[in-house]
Amino acid sequence: MGQFFGDLVVKLVCDEEGGIWQLQKELSFESDTGYLITAPIGSITNFLSTPRIPFVFEVLGDRCVKSGTLHDYAYTSKCLPRDEADSLLKEMLLAEGMSNFEALSCYLAVRLYGESHYGTR
Repeated sequence: MGQFFGDLVVKLVCDEEGGIWQLQKELSFESDTGYLITAPIGSITNFLSTPRIPFVFEVLGDRCVKSGTLHDYAYTSKCLPRDEADSLLKEMLLAEGMSNFEALSCYLAVRLYGESHYGTR
Protein backbone atom coordinates (compact mmCIF):
# COMPACT_ATOMS: atom_id res chain seq x y z
CA MET A 1 0.00 0.00 0.00
CA GLY A 2 1.20 3.53 -0.78
CA GLN A 3 2.42 5.94 1.88
CA PHE A 4 1.87 9.60 2.78
CA PHE A 5 4.74 11.88 3.74
CA GLY A 6 4.20 15.03 5.78
CA ASP A 7 1.50 16.35 8.04
CA LEU A 8 -1.51 18.16 6.67
CA VAL A 9 -1.04 21.80 7.68
CA VAL A 10 -3.58 24.21 6.18
CA LYS A 11 -5.02 27.69 6.64
CA LEU A 12 -8.65 28.63 5.95
CA VAL A 13 -8.72 31.22 3.15
CA CYS A 14 -12.46 31.28 2.34
CA ASP A 15 -15.26 30.21 4.66
CA GLU A 16 -17.89 29.53 1.97
CA GLU A 17 -19.28 26.20 0.76
CA GLY A 18 -17.47 24.09 3.36
CA GLY A 19 -14.28 26.11 3.22
CA ILE A 20 -11.35 26.65 0.91
CA TRP A 21 -7.99 25.87 2.47
CA GLN A 22 -4.38 26.66 1.56
CA LEU A 23 -1.58 24.19 2.19
CA GLN A 24 1.07 25.57 4.57
CA LYS A 25 3.46 22.60 4.34
CA GLU A 26 4.28 20.22 1.47
CA LEU A 27 2.27 17.01 1.41
CA SER A 28 3.32 13.92 -0.57
CA PHE A 29 2.17 10.41 -1.38
CA GLU A 30 4.17 7.61 -2.97
CA SER A 31 2.02 5.03 -4.73
CA ASP A 32 2.58 1.29 -4.92
CA THR A 33 3.95 1.81 -8.42
CA GLY A 34 6.55 4.27 -7.15
CA TYR A 35 4.82 7.42 -8.43
CA LEU A 36 5.42 10.36 -6.08
CA ILE A 37 2.97 13.26 -6.01
CA THR A 38 3.78 16.35 -3.94
CA ALA A 39 1.41 19.26 -3.38
CA PRO A 40 3.52 22.37 -2.73
CA ILE A 41 2.96 25.03 -0.12
CA GLY A 42 0.21 27.35 -1.33
CA SER A 43 -1.88 24.64 -3.00
CA ILE A 44 -5.62 25.17 -2.63
CA THR A 45 -8.05 22.46 -1.52
CA ASN A 46 -11.57 21.87 -0.30
CA PHE A 47 -10.44 18.42 0.86
CA LEU A 48 -12.56 15.51 -0.25
CA SER A 49 -15.58 17.32 -1.61
CA THR A 50 -18.35 14.78 -1.73
CA PRO A 51 -21.77 15.55 -3.11
CA ARG A 52 -23.99 16.98 -0.40
CA ILE A 53 -26.49 14.17 -1.02
CA PRO A 54 -27.55 13.16 2.51
CA PHE A 55 -26.55 9.47 2.46
CA VAL A 56 -23.33 10.00 0.49
CA PHE A 57 -22.19 12.89 2.68
CA GLU A 58 -23.07 11.09 5.93
CA VAL A 59 -20.99 8.08 4.89
CA LEU A 60 -18.07 9.71 3.09
CA GLY A 61 -17.94 13.43 3.90
CA ASP A 62 -15.14 15.11 5.86
CA ARG A 63 -12.81 12.11 5.81
CA CYS A 64 -9.52 11.32 4.17
CA VAL A 65 -8.46 14.94 3.85
CA LYS A 66 -4.89 14.13 2.79
CA SER A 67 -6.25 12.18 -0.17
CA GLY A 68 -8.61 14.99 -1.09
CA THR A 69 -5.85 17.58 -0.87
CA LEU A 70 -3.52 15.69 -3.20
CA HIS A 71 -6.36 14.84 -5.60
CA ASP A 72 -7.32 18.54 -5.74
CA TYR A 73 -3.69 19.36 -6.53
CA ALA A 74 -3.57 16.70 -9.28
CA TYR A 75 -6.76 18.13 -10.82
CA THR A 76 -5.76 21.80 -10.67
CA SER A 77 -2.15 21.31 -11.79
CA LYS A 78 -2.94 18.57 -14.34
CA CYS A 79 0.28 16.85 -13.23
CA LEU A 80 -1.43 13.56 -14.06
CA PRO A 81 -3.99 12.65 -16.68
CA ARG A 82 -7.45 12.67 -15.10
CA ASP A 83 -7.89 8.89 -15.13
CA GLU A 84 -4.55 8.40 -13.36
CA ALA A 85 -5.38 11.11 -10.79
CA ASP A 86 -8.65 9.32 -10.03
CA SER A 87 -6.97 5.92 -9.72
CA LEU A 88 -4.40 7.47 -7.40
CA LEU A 89 -7.24 8.92 -5.31
CA LYS A 90 -8.62 5.43 -4.76
CA GLU A 91 -5.20 4.16 -3.63
CA MET A 92 -4.77 7.13 -1.28
CA LEU A 93 -8.23 6.64 0.23
CA LEU A 94 -7.39 3.02 1.00
CA ALA A 95 -4.07 4.11 2.55
CA GLU A 96 -6.00 6.56 4.77
CA GLY A 97 -8.25 3.79 6.03
CA MET A 98 -11.36 3.84 3.84
CA SER A 99 -12.94 0.50 3.09
CA ASN A 100 -12.79 -0.88 -0.45
CA PHE A 101 -16.50 -0.09 -0.90
CA GLU A 102 -16.09 3.54 0.24
CA ALA A 103 -12.96 4.11 -1.85
CA LEU A 104 -14.65 2.60 -4.91
CA SER A 105 -17.71 4.83 -4.31
CA CYS A 106 -15.50 7.95 -4.25
CA TYR A 107 -13.57 6.77 -7.30
CA LEU A 108 -16.77 6.22 -9.28
CA ALA A 109 -18.11 9.62 -8.20
CA VAL A 110 -15.03 11.46 -9.49
CA ARG A 111 -15.05 9.42 -12.70
CA LEU A 112 -18.71 10.30 -13.29
CA TYR A 113 -18.77 13.92 -12.09
CA GLY A 114 -15.19 15.20 -11.91
CA GLU A 115 -14.48 16.02 -15.54
CA SER A 116 -15.77 19.61 -15.32
CA HIS A 117 -13.38 20.30 -12.43
CA TYR A 118 -10.23 18.96 -14.07
CA GLY A 119 -7.83 21.83 -14.77
CA THR A 120 -9.95 24.50 -13.06
CA ARG A 121 -9.59 26.83 -10.10
